[in-house]
This record gives sequence, C-alpha cells and structure tokens, in this order.
Amino acid sequence: MSNPSDLPLALHKANMEFVLRTAGLMQDSVRQWFDLGAKVVDARCAESKSCAERLTRIHDWPSFATLSGESARGVFQQRLGDGQAAAQVAIASQAAFASGLQDAFQAWQKDTAQAFGGNGEVAPFNTAFGDFLRQAGMLPADAADGAKKGAARAK
Repeated sequence: MSNPSDLPLALHKANMEFVLRTAGLMQDSVRQWFDLGAKVVDARCAESKSCAERLTRIHDWPSFATLSGESARGVFQQRLGDGQAAAQVAIASQAAFASGLQDAFQAWQKDTAQAFGGNGEVAPFNTAFGDFLRQAGMLPADAADGAKKGAARAK
C-alpha cells in the first residue's frame, strides 16, 4: 500500500461492497419467494372464482355433491403441486444464494488483500494481519517475520 492512511477507507469500501452484494443476494432470494407466493395467490383466486361460478349454475343437490367431491380432489392435487413448486424454488434459491455468497466472499478477500498492499492474491490471514500491525507500528519487525514463517510452515 502506498499510503497506510488509506487502509481504513479501503477496508471500509471492501466491507461495504461485501454487504451490498450480500444484501442483493438476499433481495433476489426474497423476490423469488414473493413471485412464487403471487403465483399461488393468483391461482387460488382463479380457482375460487371458478368454483363460485360453477356453484351458481347448480340447481339440485346431487350435482352439488358431485361438485364438492371434484373440488376437494382438485384442491388436494393443487396443494401437492404447490409443495413441489416451493421445494424447487427453495433448492434453486439456496443454490444461487450459496454460489453468490461464495463469489462475494472471494471478491471481499481480494479487495481486502489489495487494501493491505497485495496484488489481490489472498495471503494467510495471520501474515496479512501481521504486516498490517508492523506497518502501523504496533508489532516489531521480527514478530511479523515470525508470523510469516509460521504461516509458511502451516502450508
């Protein structure tokens, strides 16, 4: 890093970009659930309207009994389909969220490494943090070297 005083702003920007990407992922996930909910509500409204229209055309009890049985079977099949659609949305939403979160975290790591003066390659945390403390004058140079050697041994 050319100017150590730029570090806090660079870290803040990296964190805010991570927060924004994560919030966008959550917003997309919620939108998918709302879309599913809207489809279900629209289908239920159309189903209720259709049933009410059929009821107005019935003029005898046997026809009413037949319609009731058909309606119950249709409702059961529709609820089964709703459950399957919800499971599909849940799986797709979770997979997209996990993938997006992984991308956001990798971008955050790269931005953070660049903030510490790197070229975007991610170093072990204790090495980067040791360099930060040494540059800030809070850690003697030999202690930071020890942290680097420990990180190299851990590889």
